[in-house]
Amino acid sequence: PFAHPRFGGPAHVKVGLVIDELRDYDIRNGTFDAEFFLSLTSDKDMPPLSPHFTNGRDVVETVLADTPTFKFYQYSGKFSSDVDLRQYPFDTQKLTIAMEDKAAGIDQIIFEPDPARTSLNSEFRMASFAVGSVGARAYNHRYPPRFDRDDLYISRYKFTLGADRFATSAAFSVYVPAVIIVLISLIGMW
Repeated sequence: PFAHPRFGGPAHVKVGLVIDELRDYDIRNGTFDAEFFLSLTSDKDMPPLSPHFTNGRDVVETVLADTPTFKFYQYSGKFSSDVDLRQYPFDTQKLTIAMEDKAAGIDQIIFEPDPARTSLNSEFRMASFAVGSVGARAYNHRYPPRFDRDDLYISRYKFTLGADRFATSAAFSVYVPAVIIVLISLIGMW
């Protein structure tokens, strides 16, 4: 209801994200370094964009293509995600990259995930973890009233990589040492 009439309705932008490399995952803090490609394809001319990663810092942007209906970027930076150790040592960590536009609200732009362009590099590897799932979703994020935004609702895109810990490695690093210590103690008592 608060949309500016000159925008003529929001641009529906399909977002694709391809992870090229993921390094230095620190499970204690939930931080990781990522390099990825981001593509934005619109059904009409997009407003001027300034993508912002809500869980990223020191993000470096390289513009590879910039047309009114298609934009293609390469990014690298440090990101953080919540750590869930309730199923340790057989846990799955959800590594996320969340993106929104700094200025445009849902009256100007609406992000939509593009499943055909959401994936990993064919040579993607992650130390101590296997890829469990890859997915993306877009939703409307609400900022509190009187925040520094004209629009209270903005479109946010979230890419999620599910990283499963290798079960064999986890079992040998947690359970086998405990069994050996118990056996040595029992032999010592015998």
